[in-house]
Amino acid sequence: MFTPRFDQNYFELFSLDPDLRIDLRELDLSYHSILKECHPDRFVSSAEGEKRLSVQYSSFVNEAYSCLRNDLSRAQYLLNLVGISAEQLNRQQASTNFLMTQMTLRESLEDIDDGSDAMHDLDELLNHIDEERSKTKQELVLLFAAKDYTQAAPLVVQWQFLDKLAEEAVARQFDLEAD
Repeated sequence: MFTPRFDQNYFELFSLDPDLRIDLRELDLSYHSILKECHPDRFVSSAEGEKRLSVQYSSFVNEAYSCLRNDLSRAQYLLNLVGISAEQLNRQQASTNFLMTQMTLRESLEDIDDGSDAMHDLDELLNHIDEERSKTKQELVLLFAAKDYTQAAPLVVQWQFLDKLAEEAVARQFDLEAD
């Protein structure tokens, strides 16, 4: 019988150091190892309490895995571990430079019309967004390593904006392809 540990944070669950950079292969291996122990299919003939516990723990493990597998959600979770909640993140003030970048990127997306160059323009915009995300992540890696969470928080907010804008640009691509 496995012993579920709901008191562990996600990094502890998978025996990983709490950092923005993690070994995804190690995460995958640990995830599959844990699921082998607690998957509900292993408890089909067990008592109801054990079945329920297995389902609850599997859900916890899946949630933890999903969170740590994604760079942005991992960054948000790291901030949460040090006491910076999602609500506090939402109240973060962006730098003036990033506010200008935000406006420029948003206008670039809005200015793309349905003409023949639209797909090319969207590809260029997505490449620019990817560059901005990459720069943001590199800065965050250094800030998390230095445990400078106060400076990291606004960058996580920037990353959230960039991800949302990328999703909107991809949705626009699908719309254009559908027409």
